[in-house]
Amino acid sequence: PGSYPLVSRADEAGRSAWTTETVAPERRVKLELLPSPGLKASDEVLARVEQAARGGARVAMIFNLVADAQETARRLLARGAPVEAFHSRYRFCDRHDIETRVLKRYGVAGHGQGRVLVATQVVEQSLDLDFDWMVTQLCPADLLFQRLGRLHRHDRPRSAAFPDPRALVLGPVGLELGASAYVYKNARAMWRTRRLIELRGTVIFPGAYREWIEAVYAGDAWSEEPPEITAAWEKFDAEQYGKRFAANSIASADTTCFNDTDGNVTALTRDGEMAANLVLLAEAGGRSMFLDGTAFSETDDDLDERLNMNTVPVPSHWVKELSFLTQDRHRSLLMKRSSERRWRAKRAGADWTYDTCFGLERRKHEPPA
Repeated sequence: PGSYPLVSRADEAGRSAWTTETVAPERRVKLELLPSPGLKASDEVLARVEQAARGGARVAMIFNLVADAQETARRLLARGAPVEAFHSRYRFCDRHDIETRVLKRYGVAGHGQGRVLVATQVVEQSLDLDFDWMVTQLCPADLLFQRLGRLHRHDRPRSAAFPDPRALVLGPVGLELGASAYVYKNARAMWRTRRLIELRGTVIFPGAYREWIEAVYAGDAWSEEPPEITAAWEKFDAEQYGKRFAANSIASADTTCFNDTDGNVTALTRDGEMAANLVLLAEAGGRSMFLDGTAFSETDDDLDERLNMNTVPVPSHWVKELSFLTQDRHRSLLMKRSSERRWRAKRAGADWTYDTCFGLERRKHEPPA
């Protein structure tokens, strides 16, 4: 049945299902699809975002990659727009401060002039945020719905330009997803989500939860599905089958227990690249210190807590490139202060920058022509 919500039960006798009465009111979100190379925000999009914010709107820009969020926040700042960035690549202490500000400015009790929050998936869940307008990179329908749930979430005064919930979706030109293909590897789910946006233009909740998600993840190919998308899905499905088989093999092995750090645990609980924790330290007077200027000492009774507060999660391959790092209790990156809120380092063929506003960035050196 197509009703929502649905309660299902599966047992040895077969499948039984019950449909409960829908109590959620109907909610419509208008979607505008804009083909954009690499799913990037063009200057024209940034001009619209800046205009909306200066008109009093709270605007969210949600990106699939931290690097895209950082780049876009810098471009908006260069335009003089009221903007802030929020993603996962901050020291814990800075991320906590940013999250507090974000909740104050964009939460249910938020107030003040229009602003732009440039963020990643960190705003999809848990945080009770409420925006007037949203610009988002394309993502699978179920995750897109999580993002749209931050639009017109509460009953409060709105910017006159955005009386109803609307979102601008940055989609691919043709089938090219850019770097987002490394984040969402199910190209079929991405293509189908884009196609539904093209066909429908408006998401109608709560019915869309089942209608869109079941269509996006249905096993049979759509009649109009491009051969490249079907081939990409078959490759993705085979890879997922291999991962499930490997995980089942590990779970069924004779081993009766795992250490928390056992590599088998990673295979059972995590799909894709694991994040690694990187502690940022500053070099001053021949000594290593935390970025806030407090001394770093292996004998400090509060060292574990201070390490946690100064830790940044990064892709594991970043840390592998920094082979000289301490590997026992922590992995650390030694940086030099370049301004009040910025530190820099040159390591492993890359420029590393930490900024309390934009987070940790790594730019690899281009090889000589």
